[in-house]
Amino acid sequence: MELDGCDIRTGGLRTAAPAGQTAGAPDARGRIDQWQEVRTGLGRALDSGERTYGCRMGPYPDIGAQVCAAACARGLPPRTRGIAPGAGGNGLREALAAPCVHLQDILDSPPLKAPCYETADALGMEAARRPRWVATPMDRLWNGNGAAVLADFIRLQDTKPHDRLRRLLAHLTRFADAVPDADDKERGWPIGSGEIESAHRYVPQERLKIAGAGWPPQRVHPMLALRVIRINGWWDDFWQWHAQERRAKRAS
Repeated sequence: MELDGCDIRTGGLRTAAPAGQTAGAPDARGRIDQWQEVRTGLGRALDSGERTYGCRMGPYPDIGAQVCAAACARGLPPRTRGIAPGAGGNGLREALAAPCVHLQDILDSPPLKAPCYETADALGMEAARRPRWVATPMDRLWNGNGAAVLADFIRLQDTKPHDRLRRLLAHLTRFADAVPDADDKERGWPIGSGEIESAHRYVPQERLKIAGAGWPPQRVHPMLALRVIRINGWWDDFWQWHAQERRAKRAS
């Protein structure tokens, strides 16, 4: 199970004053653009490439529940143990933990590069040394030796305390039970969030992020629903249901 978000441009036309425009006639219309986050989730069996997707603009718990429900509809037992690789973003872990009782988080290591570089810079490390200093914990995390990374940062904080290092250490400590180890790779568990990052491109962005597009917020959900229906292979079922609903309305 994986969750992540991406930004979609929304907005619409407003008269000059609401649009913040002072030039021109007061009743002239201008465009107000806003970037809003669209959340995408997926679920699949470990031994299968068939994925079930969910996508909506709203709180992470809503999309987490949607993905879990869709996976169960495809035959996944509700109490199946789940593996959830992710970047450790705020709310991602909790959004899947609520509907999926037996869930093992896996902390993806590439998103930690930026905080590690920020920490190296805050510690006053020379620019030439930073890539090697960052590469060491990244390699260890990728090879399933997260406990050693955590221990190294704890020792560094003890000898050279710094607020930025403390925050990095707090993040790793929060996900101490999610740091991948060698056994995870041997079990065949995914330890990276590349699947959901790719899903952004072909679920919401392929339609909603075309060049020059800006969507009224009320039209985002209907389009996302169609995208999810199509990519999950529910297209024919949807139109059969739609036809039945129209016949029922005419009959009433």
